[in-house]
Amino acid sequence: MFLFPVLQSSLGLRRTLGLTAGISVLELALTFVLPEPAGRSLDAITTGLGEDAGLPREPAAQVLAS
Repeated sequence: MFLFPVLQSSLGLRRTLGLTAGISVLELALTFVLPEPAGRSLDAITTGLGEDAGLPREPAAQVLAS
């Protein structure tokens, strides 16, 4: 929103709108690449990250009590 006038003055209207369209296409493609978490609990999602995620595997109440 605030960057648009700056880009328009430096790139011109046509290139600025093209850049905006390109970013929108990349965002659309990203929605097809990322998995949909529908129907999965937060615990199932965080467990699916594996050991390398650095997240605690015990419930938050136990982490906070420590």
